[in-house]
Amino acid sequence: MIRIAHLLHTTGIGGVETSADLVSRNSTALDYRVFAFEESEPAAVAADVVGRGVNSPRSVLALLAHLRRFRPDAVVSSLWRSVIVGGLHRLRNPRTPWVVYVHSTRYSNIADSLVHRLAFRFADRILCDSAATLDALIPQRHRSRAEVVCPDSALIGLARDRDESADQDGAQDGRARSSEDGSAAGQQPTRIVYWGRVVDFKRLDRSLELMAALEDIAPGAFTLELISPESDLLHEALETVRQRELNVSWLGSGSAEFILDRVANASFFLQLSEFEGLAMAVREALALGLVPIVTPVGAIREYTEDGLNALHVVGEESKKTANGAHRSEIPADTFAEVARRILDLSTDPDRLAAMSQAAREVPSGDFTEKFETALLSAVGAAWAQAGSTDTAGTKSGQETR
Repeated sequence: MIRIAHLLHTTGIGGVETSADLVSRNSTALDYRVFAFEESEPAAVAADVVGRGVNSPRSVLALLAHLRRFRPDAVVSSLWRSVIVGGLHRLRNPRTPWVVYVHSTRYSNIADSLVHRLAFRFADRILCDSAATLDALIPQRHRSRAEVVCPDSALIGLARDRDESADQDGAQDGRARSSEDGSAAGQQPTRIVYWGRVVDFKRLDRSLELMAALEDIAPGAFTLELISPESDLLHEALETVRQRELNVSWLGSGSAEFILDRVANASFFLQLSEFEGLAMAVREALALGLVPIVTPVGAIREYTEDGLNALHVVGEESKKTANGAHRSEIPADTFAEVARRILDLSTDPDRLAAMSQAAREVPSGDFTEKFETALLSAVGAAWAQAGSTDTAGTKSGQETR
C-alpha cells in the first residue's frame, strides 16, 4: 500500500475531520496516517501524529520531523497551516507528490489566501470538496490539475445503513405523526437541530433570530437543539438565549452515533451560514431525512432545492465590512416569512414526509474510493515521471561515456 500523510489543523468536530475519519476507517488501498497540529476533545478522528498546538511554530518542526521519518508516498494538506507544512516538506522532497485539498468557497484570512494561492502553483494535484469551491477559488490556469472529490462522513454511512435495515414508510410516518401530534397537542414542540462547530461564518446569531420569529407566531411550538463542542461563540449565543428566553438548548458534543440517536424524531436541520464549501452537516441532515433550513451558499445550492427537499433563507447582497470581510444580513421580514413557512410545513404531515423522502434521495458517491483513486493517480504519475527522468539520465550518461 502507498503511504499517505494527511495534514490537518485539529482532530475536532468538523467536516474535514469527519471525512478524514471515514478514510482512516474504510480505506483498504492506502496506508493512511493523520498528522494534526493538535488534538481536540471530543475528537472526530484519531491522529497518528500530534504537534504542539495550532498556532505553535514548534508544531511545524514536529510535523516535518515526523514526515521525514514516515517517508510518505504523498502528502495531503487540508487548511492553510497544513499547507505551509506541506509546502516546506515539498521543498525538501520535490519528488514526493503534494496534494492540496480545498474545503471552502472563501478564504478565512489574508494568510489563508496567500498560502493557498502560492501552493496552487506547486501542488501536483488540487482536490476541491465541491464544484462551488473549484469555481470560486481555483484559477483557470491550474484547473487541469484540479478535481472535485466530495467528502462523506461516518454519519452519512450510518444513515444509509439505518435506511437499508429500517421500514422506510414506517419511519416517515412516525416523523410526520410526531410533528402533527406535537403541533396539535401543544405538548411536544417540533424539534429543530444543529450539529457542528459554532464558528463565526456559521452565523448562529441568524438561527437565534429565526427562533425568535417562530416564537412570535407560535409560542412554545418549536425547539432548537445544538450539538456542538464548547467555544466562546457558543457561550455568547447561550447567553443571548438566556436573555431573550428562547427555546434553545445545548446538548454538548458527541460522535456520529450520538448525533444519530439524539436527532431521532427531529424534523428540521438549521444552518444559516455566511458562506460554505460542501457543508458536510447539511449533507448529513439530508441523509437522515431532516429538512434543512439553510442559506443557499456554496455547494448547498447545488444539492438542495427550495420547497422540494429544503427551505432556503436568502439574505441581502453581501457587503464588505471594515476589516475587509464580506457579510450579509437577513431582514426581519424575511425571518418572519420563513418562520411562517416552517409553521405551515410542520402542520402538514404529508408534505413534510414528502420533503423528508426527497432529502434522503439526494445522491452521494463513495468518497473513500474517489479519494483513493485521486491519491493513487497522483502517486502513479509521479513514479512514472521519476522513472522516465531516471531513464533519460541513464541514457545521457551512456552517451557521454
